[in-house]
Amino acid sequence: MRFKEKLVLRTGGGRGIGKEITRRFAAEGATVVIASRKLENLEDAAREMESLPGRVLAKACHAGRAEQLEELVAWTTAEAGPVDILVNNAATNIGQGPALDVTDQALAKTLEVNVFAAYRLVRLIAPSMINRGWGRILNIASIAATRPMPGGLVYSTTKAALLMMTRVWAAEFSRHGVLVNAISPGLVQTD
Repeated sequence: MRFKEKLVLRTGGGRGIGKEITRRFAAEGATVVIASRKLENLEDAAREMESLPGRVLAKACHAGRAEQLEELVAWTTAEAGPVDILVNNAATNIGQGPALDVTDQALAKTLEVNVFAAYRLVRLIAPSMINRGWGRILNIASIAATRPMPGGLVYSTTKAALLMMTRVWAAEFSRHGVLVNAISPGLVQTD
């Protein structure tokens, strides 16, 4: 019950790595708001976790759209209070293929979800954490951010940007009691 009094906001679907992150927080007593585009997946995940000590709330939100992120934070605060722990897990991986074949559209869309979503959520949530003197931000990056992968220019670039943002936020926020970290998983087989 380490997180009994904590509110976690996690972006990214109701399956895979994100679902297991939610399960672990809920098992430790946290209230977890999960957000992604497909509400049905989120609601299924929330139902699966009803027996856990924590509470899981689902909210549809496209991480690549600034106005939906603003609405998500406002809804979360109204429903459950200020966010204590932010987990930036939303990601997309389009634009696979040779580097010279990458289109502007593929790069722009991937940046919106993999970089701008985290950037925008931190701007919306970190000030409250700093004012309260406590907060945790966890960014889900990728091993692709540190190891060049042929055919993975777009994904690797966006995850490398997320790692650097994590480092800057950590350096700026830690003196205010807000810790910022990243996890860089390798390939994980999920459903």
